[in-house]
Amino acid sequence: MYETTLKEIQKQLSNVPKVDNFSDKDWTRAVKDAVAKVAIGYDKNSRIYANNCEHAAEGGHEWLYDLVWAIDKDDWKLERLVLVMESEWSTTRNEQRYDFQKLLIAKVAIKLFVFQARSDQELKEVIKCFCEMIDAYKDNCTKESYLFAGLLYEIQGQEHFKFFGQDGKELPQ
Repeated sequence: MYETTLKEIQKQLSNVPKVDNFSDKDWTRAVKDAVAKVAIGYDKNSRIYANNCEHAAEGGHEWLYDLVWAIDKDDWKLERLVLVMESEWSTTRNEQRYDFQKLLIAKVAIKLFVFQARSDQELKEVIKCFCEMIDAYKDNCTKESYLFAGLLYEIQGQEHFKFFGQDGKELPQ
């Protein structure tokens, strides 16, 4: 249903500039801005709820998740959620799991998790862990899609994000 949207999110995240001295806050803002660009072009009633995001709704506040992409026609008349996003820049597995679990309970079409790993092997281990968490959760909905964006921060000369679907398979760029 949202295949084109997922591909556009991948494209926008791939266009986030490779800057070695980005802080976690800088990366988070760049990722939020990239996702928000997709939302703004999707529907005139799209609203982004996130702090430190160029295209955020009035006040620029977070609402439940690091970023929420909602469709509403009037204030406080929510039509639907399109996407929720969590990000975790720590490479500590427990911190990554803690933030990822928030996505499991979201009732939304697209669930985006952005994180970093020190190596390609670590990235695949983290994805495997998340896929096991999805499989263990009993209230999954067939209409939801997970997109994982793993940032490889110690590998020079490669694409900085690698993308994976909820089946654990790497997606083409």
